[in-house]
Amino acid sequence: MTLRTSLVAALTALTPLMATTASAASLTVGFSQIGSESGWRAAETSVSKSEAQKRNITLKIADAQQKQENQIKAIRSFVAQGVDAIFLAPVVATGWDAVLNEAKDARIPVILLLATWSSCRAPSAPASPPTARKALTRRSQSIPTSR
Repeated sequence: MTLRTSLVAALTALTPLMATTASAASLTVGFSQIGSESGWRAAETSVSKSEAQKRNITLKIADAQQKQENQIKAIRSFVAQGVDAIFLAPVVATGWDAVLNEAKDARIPVILLLATWSSCRAPSAPASPPTARKALTRRSQSIPTSR
């Protein structure tokens, strides 16, 4: 799956939100990016901006500079701002439960942009069935929340 395809899939995951808002133009998405340490990350950020712009989505990007604590601060800031959704390219695989549950409590979906993780599950959620685990090894997966 190409980078552009993965990000288009992540933006497509926002379709249910678009149905509940006046238009895509009213959507604001926070993006907690790991950093810009590589060409791949720079491209991911660039494609995210481009695809959001095509859809008239306001995209707020926070560069974590390779630090999980910066990503956690960014997610909390996005929750406080009341964004419609959050993209997270996590720097590490663990330590997210508290902040992801805060987003869940605020009814803000979090879409994980994963390079690779062999297994993980949504915080406070039952273990994923095999089909869902396969989806997680692809690039994006949404933590379900009801809006």
